[in-house]
Amino acid sequence: MSGGGGSSGTQTVTQNSNPWSGVQPFLKQGYKDLTANYQGGMPQYYPGQTVADFSPQQQQSIQGITDLATQGNPNFQAANQQLLKTINGDYLNSNPYFSQVAQNVRQPVDSAFAAGGRYDSGQHDAAVAQALAPYAYQNYAAERQNQLNAINQVPTIDQAQYYGQQQLGNVGAAVQQQGQNTINADIQKYNYNQNEPNAWINQYLATLNGAPGGSTTTQTPIYQPSPWSQIGGGALTAAGLLSGIDWSKL
Repeated sequence: MSGGGGSSGTQTVTQNSNPWSGVQPFLKQGYKDLTANYQGGMPQYYPGQTVADFSPQQQQSIQGITDLATQGNPNFQAANQQLLKTINGDYLNSNPYFSQVAQNVRQPVDSAFAAGGRYDSGQHDAAVAQALAPYAYQNYAAERQNQLNAINQVPTIDQAQYYGQQQLGNVGAAVQQQGQNTINADIQKYNYNQNEPNAWINQYLATLNGAPGGSTTTQTPIYQPSPWSQIGGGALTAAGLLSGIDWSKL
């Protein structure tokens, strides 16, 4: 004979899973509205201009830089001419101040040789050359340095003629950016209006779906111990009690 228990019936367990019946009509209407919006067509792309045009300042700057690159800036022609003369060494032998210096250096030498009756002699010429040599070298070295400085200034002079136009272009870029900001705001507003109906319905449906309600029912069997297992358990309990009694004292 088996000592196990047996089933004595079933237990019913109910779990909520469906939306509350009170919101179900509204859910059906919400999904109906969402379907109607979907069948009405997808959102449209923004129909307006999406990129800002060049600002007037930018257009003027672009034209000005183009003109400078192709025609040159008349205001810098004089500076370029002076640089070119210096680079070519036009001032090496045409220093007007050096002539006066040479005259002052020669005067005492000429006087001394004239007094000795040796003016225009070979010794006189050598003495004049020796007296003028330091000044001539100084003039040559200084002008050579001017040549090198002029060469180094060419890139700066060339870039400087674009400065005004570049600044104008920077102002134009700020104006264009503001125009682009306005376009971007219009695009965002347009996209919001395109998606707003569906977004609003989805939010409405999400709220309705969050309402508790609905139920599911399941049944599970209930198990109880058999009479034989209950008798066996009682016998074990009695045996435990008897084992604790000291029979010699009775």
